[in-house]
Amino acid sequence: MIRHISAVTHAVNDMARSVEFYRKLGFELLYGGECATFSSLRAGEAFVNLIIARQSLPVALCTYRKLALNSRSQHRSCVRFEF
Repeated sequence: MIRHISAVTHAVNDMARSVEFYRKLGFELLYGGECATFSSLRAGEAFVNLIIARQSLPVALCTYRKLALNSRSQHRSCVRFEF
């Protein structure tokens, strides 16, 4: 059972709109910004990372998600999904 997700990375087409969206939700910008190709935002212990989607590939092929999982034994592991 997944007990905690610490970070999610999304490939986006419009960094400025995406950063604005997450800031309105209460996320704090830690790195990057409206004109960057990579941005990282935090709300509490949760992180959202944004990367610019490569225009030559469909967005679904560029998406990268990373989950930090905590089991009942507090063992930490990472799972990568690439589409």
